[in-house]
Amino acid sequence: MLRTQIRGSRSEGETLLQENRTLLQVLGRLQQGTHPATRATIARLVVQAVNDVVGPPVEDSALADKVAAPASELSEVGFTRLGQLLETAQVEDIAAWLSGRPVFNGHSQNHSDLVPRRIGDGAEAHFFGCYSQDDIYGAPHLFELANHPLVLAIAGKYLGCIPTLYSMNLWWVFSGHPNPPAVTHQFHRDFDDFKWCTLFCYLTDVRIGAGEQEFVRFSHRYDLIRQRKKLDKAQLDRLFTETGYKHQDGIDDLFKDDIVVIEGPAGSAILADTLGYHRGVPPTTGHRLMFWARYGLYANPTTMVGSGIGRHRTRLKQRLSDRPFVNYINRVYLGPLPRLVFDH
Repeated sequence: MLRTQIRGSRSEGETLLQENRTLLQVLGRLQQGTHPATRATIARLVVQAVNDVVGPPVEDSALADKVAAPASELSEVGFTRLGQLLETAQVEDIAAWLSGRPVFNGHSQNHSDLVPRRIGDGAEAHFFGCYSQDDIYGAPHLFELANHPLVLAIAGKYLGCIPTLYSMNLWWVFSGHPNPPAVTHQFHRDFDDFKWCTLFCYLTDVRIGAGEQEFVRFSHRYDLIRQRKKLDKAQLDRLFTETGYKHQDGIDDLFKDDIVVIEGPAGSAILADTLGYHRGVPPTTGHRLMFWARYGLYANPTTMVGSGIGRHRTRLKQRLSDRPFVNYINRVYLGPLPRLVFDH
């Protein structure tokens, strides 16, 4: 059924995997809390369908020696450090663009009260301060970062198909809040897709106490946790089908030897499978700014675009290099695909 839908949309030259809303709704429900074995089966089917219709990821020979090891680490450990993806001048450009622009008091705008506040004028009274999708599209370097050739190559290798960029976000975490909200700052799993990975890039210097992230090694893999921990099937299934917010003490105790702290200067990034347990640590000094971009198998129901994307599309297209499948990867943001994209 899925392959039929892809082929039908290809023949009409329309956006892939967005034709059958009913199918997307079913897939979206299956993403939430489905057993890992079922998730893996669905992921294989979607990957095969994408590769049959669109073609497999195009390997860049110039990046070949830089992709294998990070993709393997992402698969085995659950995350991989990518080093400095933005130069200091680029981080400064982003900061200058954001200066004076309002933020909203959630980790994403749709989780806020939708009241715009400015930094230095009330925003810091709240734990979070996220930017609108509009301001993310307009900011320099961020869309290019989400399309960084190395990131796309590793994501494609990990996913097994050409990735779909389906979500971008940019938000502050402000210090001085002794009781931060649980969301994002307790160990949790995401259920975005059947297989996906997320780019996180610090846009402020992050050391211990400055809003560092923590990831639990191996916790994205049912088979590895089964090998490493003495748990019965019921315990394992619960660990992999629930978000984790209800079991913080148990997670801290069970995985205490596998919690890895991620520090780094502004511009440094990691790529992670956020099915694995992860959390942010509330900053005690200063404020942390971070960007994410998420890559999955299809344009799924967790997509974050915002109502103002239409007026940005032409400029966003102009900002991307002429690389294979660029329209497909970015179709959530750039709009329907021309048929020409398949003639590679």
